[in-house]
Amino acid sequence: MKARTICWSTCLGTGLFLAASAVRADDLQLDENVTWSAFAQESVIPASVDLSIEVADGAEIDNLVVRFRRMDIKLSADTVETSVTRVYRYGTLEGVRDYGNIRTYFDATSDAVNVQHAMVVDSKGDIHVVEPGTVQILPSDTFNVFSDSRYALIPLKGLDVGATAIVINTITTDRNNDIGPWGMSLYEQYAVPQERLEIQISWTSPKFRPEWHSQLDNMSCTESDRGSLSCVATGIPAYPTGENTYYDDVVPQFVVAEKKSWADIRVWYQRLFESALSADGSIVDTAARLSDGLESETKILEAIHNFVATKVRYVGLEHGDSAYVPHPTSTTLGRRYGDCKDKAALLIDLLHHVGIEMSPVLVSTTRRETGKLVVPTRNYFDHLIVCGTLSNGREYCLDGTDPYTGIESLSGWVQGAVALPIVGDSTPTRLPASRYAWVMREDLGLTLTETGDLQERGGMEYGGTYGTSIRRNLSGLSSEELQDWAVKDYHGAVSDLVDPSFRFAGIDETGTDLAVSWDVMYTDLLLPSEDLDYSERSSWLNQAINSLRTENDVYDYRYPGLQYESVATVDVNSIWEVDYTGPDIDMQSRFGEFRRIYDINGQTVTVTTSFAAPATVIKADDVAHFNRFMDIIQEEGKLRVMGALRDVD
Repeated sequence: MKARTICWSTCLGTGLFLAASAVRADDLQLDENVTWSAFAQESVIPASVDLSIEVADGAEIDNLVVRFRRMDIKLSADTVETSVTRVYRYGTLEGVRDYGNIRTYFDATSDAVNVQHAMVVDSKGDIHVVEPGTVQILPSDTFNVFSDSRYALIPLKGLDVGATAIVINTITTDRNNDIGPWGMSLYEQYAVPQERLEIQISWTSPKFRPEWHSQLDNMSCTESDRGSLSCVATGIPAYPTGENTYYDDVVPQFVVAEKKSWADIRVWYQRLFESALSADGSIVDTAARLSDGLESETKILEAIHNFVATKVRYVGLEHGDSAYVPHPTSTTLGRRYGDCKDKAALLIDLLHHVGIEMSPVLVSTTRRETGKLVVPTRNYFDHLIVCGTLSNGREYCLDGTDPYTGIESLSGWVQGAVALPIVGDSTPTRLPASRYAWVMREDLGLTLTETGDLQERGGMEYGGTYGTSIRRNLSGLSSEELQDWAVKDYHGAVSDLVDPSFRFAGIDETGTDLAVSWDVMYTDLLLPSEDLDYSERSSWLNQAINSLRTENDVYDYRYPGLQYESVATVDVNSIWEVDYTGPDIDMQSRFGEFRRIYDINGQTVTVTTSFAAPATVIKADDVAHFNRFMDIIQEEGKLRVMGALRDVD
């Protein structure tokens, strides 16, 4: 087998490595944070990058391989300087398509980015320098509360199969502009393989020595007595992907942060948060107006939460200090808009003035495992809610950004998330989660006519976070749009032979379940001159089960829980006499239970069905058993009614 060797460093000559402090007059300022170095505009391979590669002819190669990734972090009193080197090799056209843009993330409040090299060496050895005019500076996460996070999108030029991309940049964090304690975390494993990963950290004084932790098994780290840490890992495989996975829980990360305790993090944020609370007359008057005439704490809590969630719209304001500090509550009230921390502060302030005390809670929306937070740092958290206990002893957690969920349940997207309450001596914990995130109640009336038609009168009630998600999707739709949504949903779950007429209730009422009802007629479905043999699928239960199955056998599955209840009445008319139904079922499993009871009363059969499989964590090697359990429910879930044709004089 032949091998071809590409050796840019030796064939093209060594290049010049740009030190972080080097600046040229012809550097380009792309925006207030990002500078495009003059060196990045030259076709010079940096001497620090070895590009020699051997590829065996006919060998299977990956879409993309990270040949080299290096993080060099220097800590001092005023700055954190992070130099990042990335060398990627593209093995397929798919890799070129999927990974042809490079992202460099930064905090617009405190970071200055200098791009030192951005180039592609194609399969022939030709160099293509990225044009700085093609770079885009874009905002990142909508709900990113505690950093004004943005990224530079760098579209690589001249990519082909066999090309190598080199991107080197430095991010300098001004600690005088960085409001909170410094910290960062980075994935040690990617969705593509890495040949070599290096992390170098140095500090100018023992008092700047950071806390750090690596979750990668083959990462080897050595700390010197001269104030530095050197970590190296090689041959890092791609992490496997899977459905319904919180990757921050399962993908190894390297976390480094200035030395703080969880108490330090709590005190830091409590001071920032309390600066926004106000005794302004508008706050006092609004609290009094919203609580006027309401006798119970629960009703007052409901009214104030509903006001903040529905009357104060969400607008992301993560810019400058506002990335961390809520605006004064009187400002948020006057504007009638704010982000999650603004809404949380307003909610807490209004409740305080009616005698209900609640506290802010930092939330990590991408995590469910508290054991992964081994280094105390604010960087885990990206959202804010409020929690507190009423005088009756019941605890409530409320998300002011969610206008579709009432006070009885926390927003579905943060249920069970890792959180840090900013009270007492709290450490990271998990937010409460419902036993059943999916709650469904069906009422079905089926009448068989003498002409062989089937009249169906149906109704579904949706509760839990499933009901909330449907309410969110339907809110604001016109009557015509609601009908269109419901018809498509019916076609997908039951049948596309008919278009029922639908009615809705509870779309705009967060304290109630969402209800959908319908009427429809199936014509010529049966032969009234023959014995009856009618069967009906549990269509809505099957639809829910299909949504909750998982093909992920790599990671544990956080199954959210499903509770379904149904009462179906089948009227067989006077031309048949019921003589058989499907069997009663009482099925028990470690995953849940399924029950069905038939009750014959003359020409009417009432079928009562219940299914309950509570939320749990299903181990990866148990997923196949869980799916089989769901398969059995669908196989056995069909109801059946049979009857002999009655003698007619």
